[in-house]
Amino acid sequence: MHNTEVINKLLQVLSNAQYRIDICGNSKFPSKILSFYSVNSLILSSGKRTNTRQRYIFEITRENIDYCKKLIKKIELRHLDENEANFAVNERECLGFITMQKETLQATYSNMKEVVEQQQSVFETLWNKAIPARDKIMEIEQGLKSEFLEVISDHKKATEIYINLAKSVEREALILFANSKAIVRAKKFLRFELKEPKAEEFSDAIGFVLYSNSKVGAYSTRSFFELLWNEHLQYEKLKEADNMKNEFINVAAHELRTPIQPILSLSQVLQSKIKDTKQRELLDAIVRNAKRLQRLTNDILDVTKVESHSLNLNKEQFELSNVISNCISDIEDQDEKVRNGKLELFYEPSKQDIFVEADKVRISQVISNLLNNAVKFTEDGAVSIDVVVKENNNNGNNNGNIIIVSVKDSGEGIDPEIMPRLFSKFATNSEKGTGLGLFICKSIVEAHGGRVWTQSNNTGGERRTGATFCFSLPITDKSMNQQKQKHVDTKIMNQL
Repeated sequence: MHNTEVINKLLQVLSNAQYRIDICGNSKFPSKILSFYSVNSLILSSGKRTNTRQRYIFEITRENIDYCKKLIKKIELRHLDENEANFAVNERECLGFITMQKETLQATYSNMKEVVEQQQSVFETLWNKAIPARDKIMEIEQGLKSEFLEVISDHKKATEIYINLAKSVEREALILFANSKAIVRAKKFLRFELKEPKAEEFSDAIGFVLYSNSKVGAYSTRSFFELLWNEHLQYEKLKEADNMKNEFINVAAHELRTPIQPILSLSQVLQSKIKDTKQRELLDAIVRNAKRLQRLTNDILDVTKVESHSLNLNKEQFELSNVISNCISDIEDQDEKVRNGKLELFYEPSKQDIFVEADKVRISQVISNLLNNAVKFTEDGAVSIDVVVKENNNNGNNNGNIIIVSVKDSGEGIDPEIMPRLFSKFATNSEKGTGLGLFICKSIVEAHGGRVWTQSNNTGGERRTGATFCFSLPITDKSMNQQKQKHVDTKIMNQL
């Protein structure tokens, strides 16, 4: 079709549209086609039909801006850069491949369903890529540059843009340094992908660069920067509050410790002098609760040391079996269930002495804590402690020997709900403890280069059969040599 036929078919497509009319054109389309009075009148009058949606895509320029400003009042109009597609389509017809020369118009017409659907699909794709016409008109009238997104691989050009962008800053620039770095202004952003972060030369460090004045891109990058900035400020405030909390707890725990010791000492003096049974029971309650408060105070101080990374270890060579035996003796003296024979403690020291290089006081604290927990949660039955020496085959690599200490009880076992966080602070569902002991044990053992773990003793039945807590300690070469020397000395003494 040529000239008049093209105009008549365009009028037909416009007139036959019931629900939609979509027109796409290049920068010449508005001034060329809409200059025909019949077409212009029909488009403007069609805009009054509320049941027909009209969507137009043009490349808006200074030359056709007046036409587009008139159209925008009646129809939906969008701008698309460098658009060269010229066609019109309604529900059942399409006029495509429209070419416009000086005095000639050419086009093809079709009402085939497949062709119409194809043109409709092309229009939807272009419509989603286009920007609102009002934004483009404002850019032209205010002399603004069109939005762009440029991928730069030339390091020299990227460096030049980076310097010029920094120099053009009037009030504020946001610079983010991470695995990539970006400089953001109110209207532009520049992002560098780091290729070699440790490179000395800037050009060697950067990979490809994204440079854009996209409002959405600049706003998103700025929002991301503000989010990170505010997160950092909040982190600093939380850190300051946490330090103040730890400082207060540390001071409070020290202040609590001061009066506890005289209460215990004077109460024990009174215990030795008072013979009246009723009065002794009252004193026993005072001593018992004072010791409980003392343990809580010590636990709080230990947690403070762990979290402030000031848990100092005074390592020395010592024989582990003696430490375990002393811990068991303390519990036998203090726990009523053990004294009455309701609960038994089993420990068979190794025939060979086991030497470790560790903080003797801290390791005693770990063993005592595990034993106390086992006794506390076992009403009757037995608690056993076992020590074995094994090779440390961590990840298949032989890293010397380790000592594994296991404490096994026949108590109520471990609640499955609390198992994943058992060694965290305040992990307890019992009224018998604060949930700090196991956290402290884990911290002490890991500070020695060992690890701590636990498992329930369930054998498949519904009834709980207690739990086993284990911790390991590495054996140094010095400890092994001392054990060998001790064994040799014993052998010589036996021969004598």
